[in-house]
Amino acid sequence: MTKYLIHIGICGFGNQLLGFKESCIIAKYTNRTIITPIFIPHGTISKHCKPFYEFSEIFNEKHFTKHIASTNINSIKHIKIHNLYNIRSDKEQFLVDKYFNLQKKYYNLPTKKFTNIKKHYIKTLNDFEELNRLNDEVLVLIGTFNNVILSDCYKNGCLNPKCNLNKIFKEDYNFVTNKIIFNNYIKNLTNIHLKKLNIVDHNICVFHMRVLDLCNNKSYEKSYNNYNEHKVYNSICRYLTRIGKKHIISNIFLIAPPQYKNISNINIFNTSIVKHIDYSNCSDDLFMLSMIELYISQHAEIFISSPTNTPDQKKTHTRSSFTMHIKNIRDLSNKYIYDKCISDIYKI
Repeated sequence: MTKYLIHIGICGFGNQLLGFKESCIIAKYTNRTIITPIFIPHGTISKHCKPFYEFSEIFNEKHFTKHIASTNINSIKHIKIHNLYNIRSDKEQFLVDKYFNLQKKYYNLPTKKFTNIKKHYIKTLNDFEELNRLNDEVLVLIGTFNNVILSDCYKNGCLNPKCNLNKIFKEDYNFVTNKIIFNNYIKNLTNIHLKKLNIVDHNICVFHMRVLDLCNNKSYEKSYNNYNEHKVYNSICRYLTRIGKKHIISNIFLIAPPQYKNISNINIFNTSIVKHIDYSNCSDDLFMLSMIELYISQHAEIFISSPTNTPDQKKTHTRSSFTMHIKNIRDLSNKYIYDKCISDIYKI
């Protein structure tokens, strides 16, 4: 009998996607077929989006199911689900409840008390023992994110070069990552927006400027790692010149949370000096626009990332979940040799 796994993601899109990839690894080692998920928009844009987006609206589901044992929810609607399992700690119950309630109707899940999984972290193959003992035909796992340990610091996608990868799951994770590709709808929509910006063949340097979620009326320094905006822009220009890509300076393309325009003293990255999608003049919703930005980032000639997803805090171990999937794909291609983090070139 085929058994299945439903993953209920939490937090923003990047975290939900990472959690789904971890769930694919769990499905492999528990001999289950993964159900392709839905994605919930980040709270900062949710009022301007649909309540959720199906996997097939963003990614090539046919390509994914060809390589990963997977199917969609319609294939198992006849199966009655009896139990719900929470893989996160009790301290995060509010978060788990919130995202479960946003998704339970789509998956036709019962409303009942969760059973807590005792093993929150899966670092070795022996750690699947508890999950393998569960006999549910459909295993509903709530909150998978940073549970299959891919990095020794227990922060998957850590940007610290001194952080070692978990070799046990590295190959599995890379395999799943390479099978999640954007669909033709996202590709065609991207080309329409690039044409509007007079950009051809992704001849772009993308700069992912990860500012604070709440940056209204805050200074650029407060909103972005205590960096000076002019020095950030000039550092990127100098770097492009140094590597022989001066011609791309006119095609620096910014991706940032929409609220960045409310920074009090911003006067470069909100102007025509850099390319960016004009959210205020688009018929597409903010979630789909963010998917377009990720597609552009994946295929850009150069990608400049931010040093942290918490711009107001300095951490030894940190990641940017939103662009993690894109960075993984670019790194696996061995093609994009000029990609940098802004912290590596700032003030050079």
